[in-house]
Amino acid sequence: MKHALRIVCFCTVLLHALTAAIAQTSLVDPIEINTLEQLQKIGQTPEYPLNGHYILTADIDASQTLNWSGGKGFMPIAGEYIPPKPAKSPPTINILRPVSIDPPRMAPSVWFTGTFDGNGHALRGLYINRPDRPFGGLFGGIGKGAIIRNLNIQAAHIIGAWQVGVLAGQITDARVENCSIEGTAQGKETVGLFAGETDRAIAVNCHAKGRIEYELRAGGLVGFMNEGALEDCGSTSVTFANTHQNPKELDDMAGTGGLIGAALTNVKITKCTALVNIQVPGTAGGILGKSYDEIKLMDCTASGKVNAYHAGGLAGALRGIVRRCKFSGEVIANNGAGGLIGSLAGGQVEDCESSATVRTIEERAGGLLGSSGGRVANCSARGVVEGRDCVGGFVGGNSGSHNSATSGLITNCAAFARVKASGESVGGFAGKNSGTLAGCSATGDVFGREACGGLVGEAQDSLLADCQAFCNVWAEKEKAGGLVGWMHFSSPDGTMEILRCQATGSVSANRFIGGLCGGGGLTRVADCLTSTTVTARENNPAGGLLGSLNDGKIERCLALGRVRSLQTNNRLGGLIGCAGDGFSGGRFVRGKMMPQIYSIVNSFWNVETTGQTEGFGEIRQLKYIVVSREKDVNPQDMEKGLRVEELKRKGTYRNWDFQNIWTIEDGKGYPVLRFSSGVFQRPPQGER
Repeated sequence: MKHALRIVCFCTVLLHALTAAIAQTSLVDPIEINTLEQLQKIGQTPEYPLNGHYILTADIDASQTLNWSGGKGFMPIAGEYIPPKPAKSPPTINILRPVSIDPPRMAPSVWFTGTFDGNGHALRGLYINRPDRPFGGLFGGIGKGAIIRNLNIQAAHIIGAWQVGVLAGQITDARVENCSIEGTAQGKETVGLFAGETDRAIAVNCHAKGRIEYELRAGGLVGFMNEGALEDCGSTSVTFANTHQNPKELDDMAGTGGLIGAALTNVKITKCTALVNIQVPGTAGGILGKSYDEIKLMDCTASGKVNAYHAGGLAGALRGIVRRCKFSGEVIANNGAGGLIGSLAGGQVEDCESSATVRTIEERAGGLLGSSGGRVANCSARGVVEGRDCVGGFVGGNSGSHNSATSGLITNCAAFARVKASGESVGGFAGKNSGTLAGCSATGDVFGREACGGLVGEAQDSLLADCQAFCNVWAEKEKAGGLVGWMHFSSPDGTMEILRCQATGSVSANRFIGGLCGGGGLTRVADCLTSTTVTARENNPAGGLLGSLNDGKIERCLALGRVRSLQTNNRLGGLIGCAGDGFSGGRFVRGKMMPQIYSIVNSFWNVETTGQTEGFGEIRQLKYIVVSREKDVNPQDMEKGLRVEELKRKGTYRNWDFQNIWTIEDGKGYPVLRFSSGVFQRPPQGER
C-alpha cells in the first residue's frame, strides 16, 4: 500500500510541475518552424537554442534526409552523448541496462529542455542511419521540463545502437502529449517507436504503429521505462522482429511489449490499449513485456496474439497492481503462459478478465495467469487452455502459504474453460495450488494424464473454501476428482483443508477416483456436497466422495452422484473408495511413522442415486477411527447409506449448521450450501 501511495504521489508532483511549466512557456512567443532546414538547426545555432519554444506552422517533407550526410540522414536534435569507457573485461549482459560495462549517458549540456508544438502538422519521411550511435530519434534526448505536443510523425525510419525511438532516444523529466508515430525503429537494445527509454516522464494520448527490429528489450511505445506514466496511449499493428543471433539466450532476459518492453519501478499505465501480433523469444506481453519492481496497470485493454518463451496477453511477467484490465486473443509460450499475465510474482490483480486460447509447450498455462504468487480477486477467464503439466482454466500454478492473506490468495474468481494437458496437475480452475482459493468456481471440461480435478488438479498444503466445480473430468491414468484430483503435504506439518465446497458433473479414471477428490493426504473435509457421476474404468476402488482416504477428518458431507465401474468391480463405495491409499502406512511425526488415522462425522451418501449400499469400497490394513452419526463404529459395520426420502428431511442432519452454512426445504429437497443458492453468508469470525 505504501509503495502504491509513493507511485501516486510521484506522478501527482510531476504532473503539477509540468503543468506549471506549460503555463509559463505559454507566455513566450514560440519560434516558428516550417522547413526541414530550420528543424535541423535546433541546438546547432544560437537562434535555435535547445531550451527554446517552437511551433510547426506547416507540414514538413523530410524524405530528402535519406541522402543527407552520406546516407547517415538527419542528425538527432540534442543527439550528442558521452561515449562509454572501454571495457576492461568481456562485457556481460545486464537485464536492466545496455551490454557495455559503462553504458553511454546523455551529456547534460545536450538535452532538449524547451517546448515543441507540432500544431497538428506532420513530419513525413524522416530518416536516420547511425547504427553505431545511441539515442537515435528526432530528438536524441528530451530533458527536464521539456514538453512535446501535437506532433504527427509519419513514414520515419530510424536506425541506431541503443536507446532508439522515432520521437526520441531518451526522455527524462518531461511530458509528451497528443502525438502519433508511424514508422520503423532499429537498434540493438532498448527500442521503441515513441522512445527508446523514458525516466520520470509522462505521456498522454500518444499512439504508434510500425515495425521494430531489436535484440534486447522493445516496446510499441517505449523500450524501457522507469518512474513515469502513460495515459490514454496505444499501439496498433506493430511488428516486432528480434535479430539476436542466439535467441535462446534471451529466454529470461528480453522484454517485449505492445506498449512497454520492460519497466523498472514507479510506473503507472492507465487507460491504454494495444492491438498486437508478437512472436519473439524472451518474455512478452500485449501491453508490457516484464517489470522488475512494482508498477500499476489500470483500465488497460489488449487484443491479438502473443507468442514468446514466457507470455501473457497483458504482461509477460509482472510485479505490482493490475485493475480492470482485459485481454482477448491467443497466448502461446514454451513455459509460462497466461491469458492476462504469464507470471505474477507479487502484488494484486482485481476486476480483470480474459477471453483467450492459451497454450504452452511445457508447463504452467492458465486462462488468466500462468503462475501466481500474489493476491487475485473478482476476475474471470474464458476460453481454451492447453499444455503439458500444471494447466488450469484460470491459473496454471498458484503458490503461497496455507490461508495466507498476502500471497497465493485467489478470491471470488471464475473460470469457464476447456482444459487439456498431456501430463499431470490439470484443473478446471488451477493446475496446481499451494495457496488459498476462496469463493472460486470452474465450469467446463478437464482432460489430462493424472491428477485431474474439476477445480484443482493437484493441491498441496492448500485451503479451498466456498468453491464450486461444474466440470467433466477425464484422467488417462489415475487421481481424478470432481473438485480436486489429488492432495498431499510438503512436510509432516502440512495442512490440507476443503471447506464448504461442492462439485457436480462427471469424473473418470483408472483408479483413485472420487466425486469430490481422488484422494491423498488431507486433514479436513467439512460441509461439502457432491453430485458428480464417478466412473472407474478398471477394477479399482472409487467413491462418491473420496477415491481414497488417509489421515484426516470428514465432517457433514453428502454424496449423491452415481458410482460405477466399466468392469466387474466390488470395490465401490458410496462415500470412500479405499481406506488407505496403498502408498504409505501413515505419516512421519518427529521421526516416527504414525498409523493412518481418519474419522467420518455426520456424513451421508444416497444409496439410490449412488447405487452403492456400502460406504467403503475397500479397507486396507491400517489403524483407524471412524465416527458416523456421532457414534464410534468399525468401518465394516458402518450403517448403510440413506435413501432419498430420508436425505430430504432436515432432522437427518444432526449438528449441521442450517443458519450459516446450509439451507434445506424440509421434505422437498437435499441440503444446499448457502453460497450456491445465492444466500451464502460466511460463518461467524473464528469459525471455518
